[in-house]
Amino acid sequence: MTRTATWNFIGKDVKSCGTVEEVIKNSGLDYEVEKQPIFLDGGFEIPNKVATVKKETGEYIGVVSPSYTVYQNKDAFDFVDNIPNLDFVKAGETRGGMVYIIGKLPSTHVLNDEFTPFVIFQTSHNGIYNLRMTICPLRIVCQNQFAWSFKQMQNTISIRHSSQIESRMQQAQILMNDTALYMQGFTNTAEELAMLKLGSADSIYKIIDAFFDSTKEITERQRRALEDKKSAIIRCYGADDNANFRGTAWGAVNAFTDFNTHAERKQTANAAESKFMNVTFDTAALTKFIECVRAYA
Repeated sequence: MTRTATWNFIGKDVKSCGTVEEVIKNSGLDYEVEKQPIFLDGGFEIPNKVATVKKETGEYIGVVSPSYTVYQNKDAFDFVDNIPNLDFVKAGETRGGMVYIIGKLPSTHVLNDEFTPFVIFQTSHNGIYNLRMTICPLRIVCQNQFAWSFKQMQNTISIRHSSQIESRMQQAQILMNDTALYMQGFTNTAEELAMLKLGSADSIYKIIDAFFDSTKEITERQRRALEDKKSAIIRCYGADDNANFRGTAWGAVNAFTDFNTHAERKQTANAAESKFMNVTFDTAALTKFIECVRAYA
């Protein structure tokens, strides 16, 4: 498996940028969006619906209600400049219309491991994605992403748009505080799982079987693919960088995030984007795996 974060394969590199304005320009997000009426071939205008399009090219983006407010990319993300110690990493737009800027905050240590909190700021012009920020910690030694909501603490935070400089600064401070709280909760939960011992040497196999629900009827081809996935998690569990946590719930969690982040997929732009979306934003997989871990600890 190639051990690197999923966002390394998408978007534009913006590490050299120091402001949101530079990020927007260097990543090709410096277009303007406007609303236009929608007409059928006969000239009939569709009521209660308008299209969002790129102003310069007329390129279609999506269908929204007439009351939908368009916020240009530079305006939607302008509060980010007020977040201290944030280094820009990537920026771009997905096929589904999610416009994003990825940054990272200073690293911290969790159980003597270095973790970097990455933050993904998101918006859209098709009504699918609201302005929000997702926190995704990365375990540096093996580049594992942790898409994780736990103990009523969510890793995705909604953001209120404001044109007032005071409100933008306040919003940035709120996001910093929320990120700090999340990382403290992340650390506390990791420490709890590190203290939780697996029931027996074969518990990791039982956990994996429970996660994949191995009692289901599947074809021979599906069975081989499933066995490959199980074997990959076992290899991650036995990796050198997991030696200190083997035999614990945290060791099992590290193995799963290693597998989930780095599992081989087709080498295409679409596959890379799908992997980024699934691994970065889908908290259900890790939540389910941890439930299986607790059942056998």
